Amino acid sequence: MGGFVRLRLKQILYVACGVVFSGACVLGVGYHLDQNEQSGKSAFVDYLSDIMLSQANKTVADAITGIDMAEKLGAVVCTNANVKKLQTIALARPSISEIGVVNGSGFLVCSSSGLNYRFVGKSKSVYDKGSRLQFAATKAPDPNGTTLILNRTLPGAYGLQATVTQQALFNNPLHSNLQASGKVGISLSNGVRLVQGGGLTDDNRSADKNGLERKVLASEIYPITATVEVASAALPGGTFNNLRIFIYLGGFVFCILTGILAYDLSWRERSLSGAVRTGIARREFIPFYQPIIDGRTGAIAGCEVLLRWRKQNGELMLPHLFIPEIETNGQIAEVTRSLMRIVQEEMGSFQTDNPGFFYSINLTAGHLTSSEIIEDVQAIFPIGDSSITPDDLVFEVTERQPLHDMNAARLTIEGLQSIGSKVALDDAGTGHGGLSYIHHLGVDKIKIDKLFVESIGKGGPTAPIVDALLTMSRELRIRVIAEGVETPEQFDYLSSHGVDYLQGFLFARPMPRNAFVHYYNMYHRELLQMQPGSGRGEDEPMMIEAAQ
Repeated sequence: MGGFVRLRLKQILYVACGVVFSGACVLGVGYHLDQNEQSGKSAFVDYLSDIMLSQANKTVADAITGIDMAEKLGAVVCTNANVKKLQTIALARPSISEIGVVNGSGFLVCSSSGLNYRFVGKSKSVYDKGSRLQFAATKAPDPNGTTLILNRTLPGAYGLQATVTQQALFNNPLHSNLQASGKVGISLSNGVRLVQGGGLTDDNRSADKNGLERKVLASEIYPITATVEVASAALPGGTFNNLRIFIYLGGFVFCILTGILAYDLSWRERSLSGAVRTGIARREFIPFYQPIIDGRTGAIAGCEVLLRWRKQNGELMLPHLFIPEIETNGQIAEVTRSLMRIVQEEMGSFQTDNPGFFYSINLTAGHLTSSEIIEDVQAIFPIGDSSITPDDLVFEVTERQPLHDMNAARLTIEGLQSIGSKVALDDAGTGHGGLSYIHHLGVDKIKIDKLFVESIGKGGPTAPIVDALLTMSRELRIRVIAEGVETPEQFDYLSSHGVDYLQGFLFARPMPRNAFVHYYNMYHRELLQMQPGSGRGEDEPMMIEAAQ
């Protein structure tokens, strides 16, 4: 009875909040149209140009990192080993569709794709002094549009060249109702268009009596610009400015519909619970694997098992979209159990070939309230009957969630350790327990959060925390994993300071089982070639960087 009352109160609260919120939104829209119509249009166009340029900047930066890696690895001569390095770089960098070596006449001598050709119809280039790159555009080899070409001339007869994928460079931000009356695009600073979207034409421009809202935003770091043009009448405050009565009438209807929708959403927990049960039965909850690198040897020592929900229609949901809900519903243990079974099934043969490899699995605060997780581990990974045993498992406990019963959490952790598993404190120093969790929980490892790692080399306020965590871990004899490693500078700093394990996009993104095994084998073939007697020069970089 009490549960029914709570549910009814929650429904009433949802409806009230929905109506109040939607009503406030309608009144706010009316006030905005009255007070600041033109400013709103300009702000919207500014917003579109900003998100376009931000994506383009990130994509170019990622591609430049790939070129920097190739140069650092000395992959500027076409040997089989260097082609493998180029392939590894292209695989790890989502912005690069191809990277290769070019000669003085612009002919692609060798590349990650295995193709050899010379670009035709290449545009006039723009030189960027900061990155030492020529930026240009060409119609080849992409038949669907212009391709961004980054070319770096090096001392000697050869240089490096990378082509940037259009999908990574540009996503059309125009909503469907603005497609016909707007145009957006990314160009080089010399006016050469790289990619564009939208249906605005010269005829549309001349027919629009209200004019256009136009914004050209130039990057401060690269020779690229983002351009947005939208017919003024199509923006909020144009046509609707003359139809206020309909706005308020529609707003009243909207309030009613929002109340109905809020009532319907109050049943979301029940419907999600059923979807989760169906997803478990269909094996829709799947593991992705992200490599964890040994900081001393450069080998891939283990991986973090990351949960994904791939629905039957192909939609892939990330954990933050559903984990809070299934924790509330009490289904997190069931989902984790299903995930561990799949890991045991699909990685068993890999573990047989690679003994000592470890799997890091995330737990929530709810897992630490009982011994259920211990029983699940013993049942799914039985010693003697499974290639993967509890000794091969590391369980990550996040500090971002409060542990309400520290004694129960400590008992659960001790139980996992008693069967051979290790326990790591994830997000160390960022959450509710501060550094006290490290002492009270008796963990074997700590993970330095990306928040702290990304401050390395930037002089940010969180940088000293990394040093403090490393000092404390050495005193307590606790292993350290640094996650979120994305730049060579971060890698060099953490390696030189004795971090035991490293993880991040610098090495690889999370990937399904088959892609992970392929990456693992390719990585270690390259690593073996760097061993003494391989014939490589002592001044050549370690192959660990080639896998980045």
